[in-house]
Amino acid sequence: MPDDRRDSVGGGRGGSAACGEMGGEGAQWIGMAPFTDHEHFVQNIGDGIFMYSGSLAVRAAVAAGVDITYKLLYNSAVAMTSGQDAVGALPVDRVARLLLLRGHLI
Repeated sequence: MPDDRRDSVGGGRGGSAACGEMGGEGAQWIGMAPFTDHEHFVQNIGDGIFMYSGSLAVRAAVAAGVDITYKLLYNSAVAMTSGQDAVGALPVDRVARLLLLRGHLI
């Protein structure tokens, strides 16, 4: 990971910047970004949490105008809670279309 980038998953050359709560993935960067020299943040988010509540964090980051990359990990499960099926899950193409329609993909 480049030295000028932070992530919330740990490891890498850039290091881990923060942990977030379920559904708030990446939202910490909204508050952190103005107070750091780092220009970019990378946030992993699973498809189960994305469909449950994480899409709101993506919308908040877009509205705040912060420089963040979300990596949507699509595995059709909520791994955080022992791998249940992702209720309300959409196929990858529909998730991409949803993000495009909301103006979240650039």
